[in-house]
Amino acid sequence: MLSQSDLPEASQLSTRSPARATLLGALEALQGARSRLDQMHRPLSALERVLIAAESAEAAELRAEIGRLLAAPGVESQSRINGDHSGEALLFAPELPETEQRLAKLAEGAADAGHRLAVARGNYTAVAEHVRLACKEWEEALWPAAAEAADPDLAKLEDAVRTVLIIESRLRGLILALREAGNRDGPGANGAFAAAESIETRITETRRRPVLAVSIEIGRSFLDRLRSDPGATL
Repeated sequence: MLSQSDLPEASQLSTRSPARATLLGALEALQGARSRLDQMHRPLSALERVLIAAESAEAAELRAEIGRLLAAPGVESQSRINGDHSGEALLFAPELPETEQRLAKLAEGAADAGHRLAVARGNYTAVAEHVRLACKEWEEALWPAAAEAADPDLAKLEDAVRTVLIIESRLRGLILALREAGNRDGPGANGAFAAAESIETRITETRRRPVLAVSIEIGRSFLDRLRSDPGATL
């Protein structure tokens, strides 16, 4: 797809090619939407990585803190006194309030990061939907632009057919005149009739000649170029 700077100016197309000017506007809108989506994807990916890292660090610190408390001398002695060998011995650790505060801060930070990630994902989804709609509008604008782009060749075809019909009309006029001369000169005027027949035979043979093979690749190539360049020609 052409870059923004390589696209033709809308003013160059609007007057002579309104359908292609519409395609250009749709293409510019699509490129702008895709650019915004790319801009949002990078920080979103970074935020996801940060959140995963934060959650991993929180879990690791939590495990380390629990292990430290379980290994604390005060906990071990109190556990022996009470005969308690379960995790309930943590209730007697003097560092527990401080640990709870630290873990609460970690959880709060993770929750905040999760909220910001959810907002970022929502914004990304909205922009992605905008890209989808812009792509649909661009696709719908492509077909009228393709028909409009064929106008110059259609005009050439019309001129060529008109030229051929004028030439054929002139030749058939000569055929009529030759036959008229043959009829006027009587039964012995075989030369005029022979000339008329010769001309008519060549016209018929020319019409029966096989047409050129049609290549779909020409049309495919044009559509591919038109998708990224509204100024493309057939």
